[in-house]
Amino acid sequence: MKKLNLLYIFILAFSANAFSQHKTVSYASKIDSLEILLKNAAKTDTAKAHQLAYLGQLYICNDQITKGLILSKQAYEMYQKLNDPVGRGYFLQAMALVTRDAGTASNDRMSLFYIKAKWHFDQMELSETFPLYQQMHYVQGNILESRTLELKKAIEYFEKQGDNEILAVLFYAIGYNTHSQNLVKESITYLDRSFALFKQLKQPEAAFTAYLTKILALKKTSSTEQVKQMEQNAIKQIISSADSREKSLLCLSMFTYYYQIGLEAQALEYLLKAITGFKEINDKQTLIRLYNIAGDEIQIYGSPKKGYEFLQKELALRKELNVNDDITYTYITLSFCLIKLKNYDEALKYLSLAEELFNKNDNPYYLAKCFDARGQVLMGQQKFPEAIPYFSKAALIFKDQNNQWSESYQYGYIAGCYYEMGNLDESIRYGNISLDIGKQNNYIPVTLMASKVLSEAHARQGNNQKSYEYLKVYSDTKDKLLQNDIDNRLTDLETQSLVQEAQREKEKLEAQTYIKEKENEQQRLWLIGIGCCLLIVMFAAWFLHKSNRDKKEANKLLNEQKTQIEEAMVHLKATQSQLIQSEKMASLGELTAGIAHEIQNPLNFVNNFSEVNKELIEELKTEKSKPINERDEQLENELLNDIISNEEKINHHGKRADAIVKGMLQHSRSSSGQKEPTDINALADEYLRLSYHGIRAKDKSFNATLKTDFDESIGNVNIIPQDIGRVILNLITNAFYAVDEKKKQGKPGYDPTVSVSTKKVGNKVEISVKDNGNGIPDAIKEKIFQPFFTTKPTGQGTGLGLSMSYDIVTKGHTGELNVLTQENEGTEFIIIIPT
Repeated sequence: MKKLNLLYIFILAFSANAFSQHKTVSYASKIDSLEILLKNAAKTDTAKAHQLAYLGQLYICNDQITKGLILSKQAYEMYQKLNDPVGRGYFLQAMALVTRDAGTASNDRMSLFYIKAKWHFDQMELSETFPLYQQMHYVQGNILESRTLELKKAIEYFEKQGDNEILAVLFYAIGYNTHSQNLVKESITYLDRSFALFKQLKQPEAAFTAYLTKILALKKTSSTEQVKQMEQNAIKQIISSADSREKSLLCLSMFTYYYQIGLEAQALEYLLKAITGFKEINDKQTLIRLYNIAGDEIQIYGSPKKGYEFLQKELALRKELNVNDDITYTYITLSFCLIKLKNYDEALKYLSLAEELFNKNDNPYYLAKCFDARGQVLMGQQKFPEAIPYFSKAALIFKDQNNQWSESYQYGYIAGCYYEMGNLDESIRYGNISLDIGKQNNYIPVTLMASKVLSEAHARQGNNQKSYEYLKVYSDTKDKLLQNDIDNRLTDLETQSLVQEAQREKEKLEAQTYIKEKENEQQRLWLIGIGCCLLIVMFAAWFLHKSNRDKKEANKLLNEQKTQIEEAMVHLKATQSQLIQSEKMASLGELTAGIAHEIQNPLNFVNNFSEVNKELIEELKTEKSKPINERDEQLENELLNDIISNEEKINHHGKRADAIVKGMLQHSRSSSGQKEPTDINALADEYLRLSYHGIRAKDKSFNATLKTDFDESIGNVNIIPQDIGRVILNLITNAFYAVDEKKKQGKPGYDPTVSVSTKKVGNKVEISVKDNGNGIPDAIKEKIFQPFFTTKPTGQGTGLGLSMSYDIVTKGHTGELNVLTQENEGTEFIIIIPT
C-alpha cells in the first residue's frame, strides 16, 4: 500500500471532519472553508496540490466549471513537477465531473473518465480520495441551459490556452447537453469536434463514446437507415478491437447507448460482454462495480434471482480484495431483489446493514431508497396503511433530486396500496401521476405497473370503458417488455460466457502441452525419422504384394454384390416410403390436440373482439341518432377508430387460424420434394407450440418451460418445409419426453425446460433443440441415428424418428444433424442447413 506523508493525511482528515460536521452544507460553503485553509495553513507542495485538486472539483460541482478546471489543471501540473502519479487520477476525476449529468440513471457510475480514474487509483493501491462523483447523484440535477452556458465559457478560455485534452471533454459535455435540449444541429457540431480531438489524442474509447452520443442525437432527425448503419459501424469497431481492455470499455459505452434508447436486453448483452472482458484481464476492482450495476439493472427488468446472483458475486470479490467502499448501495439493491423474491426477513437484514452505514443527512438518495424498500416490505406483508408514509417520504426526496424514475415508482406503489385498501379515488389519482411520468419518459416497468392498477380500479368502479383503455395500455406495454426477453437472453449470454472461458482455458492448456511436446520432439526427432523410413519401405513392399493378389478376388466379389445390392435397393425404397408415411401420420396424430388448442385461441379472440365491436356499434348508433347539435364528433371518431382496430385484430386472428389449418394440411400432405423459401423461425415456433399443447392435451399434469431465441436476420431459407418441419417436430417431441422422464424421478428443484433457437453462421443456418433431461449415456450415443433403435418402452416408439430426421437433413438438404449431450445434464440437437 502506498503511504501518504503525515501532512497529506492531516488534510484528508480535516476535510472529512470539517464537512461531516455540517451535513447540509452547500458546495459554496465547502469552497469557502477550503480556500481559507489554503491561505492560512502551513503546507508542503504535495498538500497544496491535493487541496487545489479537491477545490477544483468542488467548483465543478458548484457549476463554476471554468474556475474548477483551471484549478484542476494547476494541481495536475504541480503533481507532475513533484513526479507524483496520483495527480493523473484527480485530473480524470475532474473530467468525469464535467461530463456527468447529475441525477440521471445508475449507468452514470460507468462513466468512461470515472472508470479510468478508478483504474488509476487501483493501480496505486489507493482508495478513491474525493468521492464527489457519487455525491452528485444525491443532489438536484442542474438546469441544462445554465450548465451549457458555463461549458461555453470554459471552451472560450481553454481554446486560448490550446489545451486539446480539456477541450475534447468540454466539446463532448456540451454536445451531450444540447442533445438533451433537442438542439440537434448544435449537438452534432460539438460532438464531431469532440470525436476529432479524441482521435487526435489517441483516446479511442472516448472517441467511441462521442460517436454513440452523435447517434443518439441523429435518432431525433435522421432516417432509420442512416442511424442503423452507424450502429453497425460501432458494433464492427467493437468486434475488430484487438486490445481486451479497450474492447471492454467499448462494450460499456454500447451498454449505456442501448440503455438510453430503452433496449434493455441489448444493453445487458454488452454489459455482460464487458464483464467477460474484464474477467479475461483479471481486473477484479472494475468487476466489483460491473457486478453491482448488472445486479441492479437485471432485478429492475424482471429477473431478481439473477440480479441477486450478480450481487453475491460482487460481495465475494469485495471479501477477497477487502474492499468495502460504497457497499451501502449493494445492500440496498440486495434488499430489492429479496423483496421481489418475497423473502422479506432476509431483505430487512440487508436493509438494516445499509442503514447502519450511511449518514441520513449526507445521503438523502440512500435514505429515499431505504424508505422505498421498507414500504415495499410492508406492502408485501399486506400492511398497506403503514406502507404509504414510507412511499410518500421517498417520493418527496426523489422529486427534490429530479429523479423521475424512482419518483414515479413511489406513486405507483401508493396507488396499489390505496387500491388494496378500497380507496379507489386515491388509487386512480396516484396511478395517473405515476402513469404520466412513465409514459413521458418511456419507463416501461412503471407504465406497466400504473396502467394495471388503473384498469383494475376503474373496473371496480364500474367504468368499463376507462378500464378497457388502461388495459390496452397495459397490454401494449407488456408486449414491449416481452420483446426484450431479458431472462432468456441473459441465460444464453451467461452460457456463451462460460463456453468462452472454457475455450480460453482449453487453448491455454493446449499451448502449454504443445511447448512441452516441442521440447521432447527435438530429442527424439532423428530416431523417429529413421524408424519411419524403415516402416514405409516395409509397408510398401507388403502392400504391393497383397494388392496384386487380392485384386482378382475383389473384382469377382464386387460383381456379385452389385447385383444383390440393386435388388435390395428396390425393396428398401418401397419399404422406406411406407415407413415415412407411417411415421408422418403418427406425428400428425400427436399434433392433433395441439392444433385444436391453437385454433381455439384465435377463434376466442375473433369472438371476443366481435362482441366488443357489437357494443361499440350500438354506442355509435345511439350517438348518431342524437340531433346534430348534441352529437359528439370526437366520440364518434374514437368509436370508429376502435371498431377499425378491432376489425384488424379479427382479421389477424382469422388469418392465424387459417395458417394453422394450412400448416396441418401441409404436414399431412406427401412431400413434393421441391425446396421453397421458408421462414425457419416461424416454422420452429409453430411446431414447438403445437407439440407442447398436443402433449398437454394427452397429459394435463405435464408442464415445461419453453424458451426461444430466434435470429431475425436469417430471413427465408430454401428448404422442403414438410420435411424439415417433421425433423423439428421429432426433436421437440423427444425433448419433451426426456424432461418428462426426468421430472417423474422426483428430483427436488428440477424445472423441465425445452429451448429452441436459430442463428445464422456464415452461409449456414443452425436450428437448436435443447432440453435439460437425463441426457444420452455414452454407451448408446453412437447408436441413436440407427434405424429401429429406441430407448422408449415397447409400444411407445418405432426407432425411426431420428434415423429419418438424419436422412432428411444430410441427404435431402446436404446439411448436418449433430448431438451434444451430457449424462444427467441434458441434450442438444443442432440442425445445420446451407443457405
